[in-house]
Amino acid sequence: MSVTGVSSAGSVAITAPMLVPPTLPAEAPARRGPPLAARLAPLWPLLLVFVVAAVFGALLGMPGADSRQAAKPVRSADELALARLDGVRFRLRDELALASTADEQADVAERLAMAYGHAADDLSSPELESAAQRASAAYVSLEGAARAADEDAYESARGRVEVAESKIASGLSRINLQRGRK
Repeated sequence: MSVTGVSSAGSVAITAPMLVPPTLPAEAPARRGPPLAARLAPLWPLLLVFVVAAVFGALLGMPGADSRQAAKPVRSADELALARLDGVRFRLRDELALASTADEQADVAERLAMAYGHAADDLSSPELESAAQRASAAYVSLEGAARAADEDAYESARGRVEVAESKIASGLSRINLQRGRK
């Protein structure tokens, strides 16, 4: 409490304490380390790499950002397996048609049976898998008939091959229809 004076009525006047402003230092505080520019100097090459990468990224675009690639649907496992089978079976069926001896026919029929068997292993659709297995079995019977030189058995096996291949074709067209709806 501070007393400033006594009034004529005899009362004491009390005034609030005065706040003293803090004293400012006469000089700036000492730096704790090197200046910011000196600390960032070793990082300039890294900054340059980021800037160059950003420029190339902007110029070239993001991978996969092409609208043609984004619009291309992904093929199913069945479609991939059937595409691999088609690559083999069309060529082998041509070879079978051009085979001049029963042994050549049997060899090609054996390779076709193996191709359908491998495709059946890769297919996920039960319908397509069973059709490929039936085609493989039909080609095995075609091979046996060719090796035995039995024309009746050969014609019977050829009919089973045609039925099995038509089942695969209808299964593939069903997949393509489902794909078209998506």
